[in-house]
Amino acid sequence: MMVVCGMPSHYAEYVQSSSRAARSHPGLVFVCFKARDPRETSQYEFFPAIHEHMDRLIEAVAVNRFASFAPKKTVPGLIAGVLLCDIT
Repeated sequence: MMVVCGMPSHYAEYVQSSSRAARSHPGLVFVCFKARDPRETSQYEFFPAIHEHMDRLIEAVAVNRFASFAPKKTVPGLIAGVLLCDIT
């Protein structure tokens, strides 16, 4: 179980922190919004819609030439994705 008091400034932080509640078993996350914050009031009103489209709201992580392990960590996932798409 996890209680989030106030939404983080980025959705990626929210997803990363709330995913820790259910690693090996189902988890429960309670979100407490700040009533006087217009941003959080909007997030409360559109909570189901935000979670339905959460993958579109997360900012992309930049991979640049200074990311020394990026190819080593990215290529296996790309190969697995291509193979899975060809199989199904």
